[in-house]
Amino acid sequence: MNETEERMPKHNHRTELFFIELLRMYAGTATHLSETPTDEEWQGIYELAQKHAVNGLLYRVLERHADKVRPPRQVLFNLYAQASRIKQRNEHLCYLNALCVQKFGEKGFRSAILKGMGVACYYPDPMLRISGDVDLWVEGGRERIMRFLRTKGCQVGETVYHHTHANLLRGAELELHFRPTWLWNPFDNFTLQQWMEEQGCRLFRTSTLLPDGKSQVPCPPPAFNRIYLLLHIYRHLFEEGVGIRHLFDYYFCLMQPATSAELDETRRRLAEWHLTAFAGAVMYVLQRIFLMPDSLLLVPADEVRGRQLLREVMLAGNFGHFDERLHIPENETHWHKLVSRVRRNFAFLRHYPREVAWEVPFKVTHFIWRKCKGYV
Repeated sequence: MNETEERMPKHNHRTELFFIELLRMYAGTATHLSETPTDEEWQGIYELAQKHAVNGLLYRVLERHADKVRPPRQVLFNLYAQASRIKQRNEHLCYLNALCVQKFGEKGFRSAILKGMGVACYYPDPMLRISGDVDLWVEGGRERIMRFLRTKGCQVGETVYHHTHANLLRGAELELHFRPTWLWNPFDNFTLQQWMEEQGCRLFRTSTLLPDGKSQVPCPPPAFNRIYLLLHIYRHLFEEGVGIRHLFDYYFCLMQPATSAELDETRRRLAEWHLTAFAGAVMYVLQRIFLMPDSLLLVPADEVRGRQLLREVMLAGNFGHFDERLHIPENETHWHKLVSRVRRNFAFLRHYPREVAWEVPFKVTHFIWRKCKGYV
């Protein structure tokens, strides 16, 4: 059994290792479990799948390898019920994605789907990937989009640098992105936003068939997602915590066909925005969890940074819901929240100084900007 030194809290080491082996079986890099888990360990595996939002994928592993892997009846029944609900929700999300693109298009806004059902297309079983809200990248700029929402009488939620929340949908939350993502470092962010604007001009004109086989909407291609999804993980590391689902997304993105020239361009861009070190950490984690072969790595695996990232992944769970360091009471002031986040992120300063050093200047000026705009 390949051992992983870093442990998930509240579960024994065997349970963690069985869970990782099952992830490898879904990824296609393993074919069986090294030993037979006990009923108690199966319950722990089920809890970890819940924690990392991969229960639909775990069900598919058990379904495909029913002759080798036999969990307790209750665990299998729970996973089957959850897999059915995930499929139903994804069917509805495909419809909502297409509806959003259509409705905004009718008002003169070009748009594209970020993450979600677009990334699910990379999976062997796209309808079993858990998707959250609908992330829509809308062309036109913040001011024009906000004016449009106000004229529609929409209730707008939290509005920040890159997105806002709007109550335009029933059954799912809608995140309207003015820009896909950002960097705290203003110099790197400036060139990043230029690149994303150029990419948007092209991808808004494309069309991708969603996993329901009916809906066609613009979605970023793998060449864009090789950078965007890595940045998404980067942002989650500092803000909300990284879960295994984020890593699975990136694993299957890297599995998509790409030419040597396309991969060289990706590496050049990562170097331009000083993301090569973090990419090395992600490559290490992809190898340790999914046994990704060297031939598919974007950059050489960085063991030192990778061990730190792996500890964070195992500790935090999906969106950091299980990381006590990220649980800040609602009654805390904005400044208390800022201090708590900065204190936590100080641990990353040594490895990512160019980004972490700009956290406080960015957040202070961002808060003042939101206050002036009436977004707070």
